[in-house]
Amino acid sequence: MRSKVITGLLLLLFSPGVFCSFLKAQDSHYWSNQYGTRADLLGGIVIGSVKDLSSVYYNPGAVSFTKEHSLIISTHAFDLTFINLGLPIMEGKDYKYSRTRVAPTIFAIRLNNPLNFTKNLVISYVEKKDDEKEFNLLNLPYIKYDNPPEFIENNYTEIVLNNYIGEHWVGITWTYTYHKKVGIGLTLFGAYRKQKAKNRLILQDTDSTGVGMALDKRLNFEISHFRLFAKFGIFYEEKNFSLGLTMILPSLNLFGWGDFQYLDSKINIHKEDNRYSSIVNVNQSSLDVSYKFPYSIGLGGAYKFGSSKLHFSIEYFKNIPRYKTLDTNPFIDPESGQTADLDVYSSAQSVLNYGFGFQHHIEPTVDLYLAVRTDFSSQYRTNFDIFSVSGYNKYHITSGAAFKAFDYYITSGISYGFGSSSSTSLFSKILPDPIDNDKKNDEVEIGYKSIKLILGFSF
Repeated sequence: MRSKVITGLLLLLFSPGVFCSFLKAQDSHYWSNQYGTRADLLGGIVIGSVKDLSSVYYNPGAVSFTKEHSLIISTHAFDLTFINLGLPIMEGKDYKYSRTRVAPTIFAIRLNNPLNFTKNLVISYVEKKDDEKEFNLLNLPYIKYDNPPEFIENNYTEIVLNNYIGEHWVGITWTYTYHKKVGIGLTLFGAYRKQKAKNRLILQDTDSTGVGMALDKRLNFEISHFRLFAKFGIFYEEKNFSLGLTMILPSLNLFGWGDFQYLDSKINIHKEDNRYSSIVNVNQSSLDVSYKFPYSIGLGGAYKFGSSKLHFSIEYFKNIPRYKTLDTNPFIDPESGQTADLDVYSSAQSVLNYGFGFQHHIEPTVDLYLAVRTDFSSQYRTNFDIFSVSGYNKYHITSGAAFKAFDYYITSGISYGFGSSSSTSLFSKILPDPIDNDKKNDEVEIGYKSIKLILGFSF
């Protein structure tokens, strides 16, 4: 009986149309990565105060205000990320994911004399995204355990969630400075995005008579996409304060392609007191792809008093209505006889991020930094948001120091990020309610922590 109930739920939840709706191809967080030497120590809170070549990313209007004679800016950072899932059915065990990586970086090269205060031309490369999440959930039990057993008899469950996003920007920045106080700049970026998603569910079960069944559901896609977009910035500076305004303009899709795989394997499955078996395997390639990045507007500034300076930034990202990211070819589901929709759709809700930074100068060449910022999720809350595991809001605290040694400007610091969320998820549908339909206990707890070690230099 248990096998029939669970199988019925799975067949409903993992029908082609419903299963495809779990896939997401949109970024969830926009302020995760920071770039540049001083900007990294300020947590990116530099829209109105950036003074190095990382301004090609933060505020193109400020490019000509940097007084550095540097040709290249680079920041090396090591990022350790930890995510855990707390399942209501498994009070004694959390499923954890961790990853260590070299954090995304930026390179910028000035093509004209930095002492030319009127016009500037800079080319840059930004590794905007290098993010991967992977969960392998094995042997989920069907009853509540305070101390999960290592051995479970007569059934096996496997849920695999994997999502990788890589995005690279190459830009050229032009700025013009008016009366040495106002800078206007524009960075034209060409962006290449690659995304891979793999989702798999396997269920094997035997009943009291020894009769077995097996269900294998897989849905994978891979996307490559090129687009153009521009970031516009205005920067204004006085002796003791500065202000900045930026806008990311809508993207122009150039071209892209995608591959898609769907597997629906049912062996000896219950249906109306009978059992049946079927296998549907769909493989499609060279599919049409679209990707949208939100329009945004940012405002920031800094105020200097004595040997200290306060920084602030705020940026609004517009919502993205639901659109088709991967346009697949329809097929006839042999079981239902209906046309199956395998298209992948994306959407994003609006986000308002903000942060504050503090900088203190110690003569002759040492600066201390402290910053806090938000990084709220753009993911709409749905009953199935566990499949992207990104519905949590992030908060970051950054601290560090910068100093000059010979002709080098060296920075070092550390950033700590944390966040959490809870939601009624897919697992509460697959797994039976362990406590008398107490919906509060259906929620999956998602926890996020990160530690970033920063080392930067300019020359």
